[in-house]
Amino acid sequence: MVGCPIVFGAIQVVLMPLMVQSPVWLVGQGHVDDAALAMKKLYKPTNYEAILNALVSSHEEEQKEVADVKPWAAMVSKKYRLQLIIAILVCASHQITGVNAIMYYSATIFNNAGITDPRVANTIINVIRLISVVVVAKIMDKFKRKTMLITGMSVMAAASGGLVLSLVNSWSALAVTSVGVYIAAWGFSIGPMAWMVAAELFPDYLHANAGSVGTMFTWVSNFFVAVFYPVLASEDSLGNYAFLIFVGILVLLITFIAVVVPETSHKTYVEIASSFGIQEKPHEDDGGHDIWATPRVSHYSAFDEPNHDDKQPDTPPAPDKLAAASTSGP
Repeated sequence: MVGCPIVFGAIQVVLMPLMVQSPVWLVGQGHVDDAALAMKKLYKPTNYEAILNALVSSHEEEQKEVADVKPWAAMVSKKYRLQLIIAILVCASHQITGVNAIMYYSATIFNNAGITDPRVANTIINVIRLISVVVVAKIMDKFKRKTMLITGMSVMAAASGGLVLSLVNSWSALAVTSVGVYIAAWGFSIGPMAWMVAAELFPDYLHANAGSVGTMFTWVSNFFVAVFYPVLASEDSLGNYAFLIFVGILVLLITFIAVVVPETSHKTYVEIASSFGIQEKPHEDDGGHDIWATPRVSHYSAFDEPNHDDKQPDTPPAPDKLAAASTSGP
């Protein structure tokens, strides 16, 4: 059992060469020819050349705008202060809402509810997580971000309350149901969406920085949950009522998201920025089209089948620009 991570790690290393490099990163490094090959693999049989042309134009305009800007200084500036606070809280909610209290201590939780076989807990949690990953990949961009977050976290709060009842009264059936509902709701809401929403609040050149900050606060939250939950759940403390803390946290976060967090799904960055009172100048390509006017969709949409009936962009790719960009890299 201990050696399983080694086996899966070795499989990952072997399969790593088959992964497609990020076209955005390749364009940013000036490797446009490699980006074209990557996009051909990712977007076939769609018009990937038009998408690549937009990426190149976007990168060139972005470089002009941020030539003298330090990303970290911009990240903590007054201009992006509210976005940074939202990103921190949304990413922290990935863990501070109690998911790893269940992951780490599921055997203890079920034992307190009268279920002594730890395999039951592990099987339920892992099967539900697998199903939620498969399903959410298909539906992520069919619903609004805030709708999924608020709905999912509301269900998590209700399930946490149900778990408290099951522990207090040793109702094993309710314990199993509550844990299953909680994990499913997490998998359809804050689980896959925390970093996505955090990144969508910022312009493209700050995405990596936003991801770094979000990841840091996710792990900090994970640390506090892992360390303090068993203390709070001990008989000398809150005992079986410990999950009421997560109910309270979820209620506060749901209120915060409903009131403060803007909708980002299928909105351009200019539209998202305007909700914070930031007026961004549209970035136009050679055809006069706003290259930031591309709605934000999740990376999960790559699993969706392309719509072959969609009208292709009217602006043809600019081979001269692609050629020039491909020779401007390091």
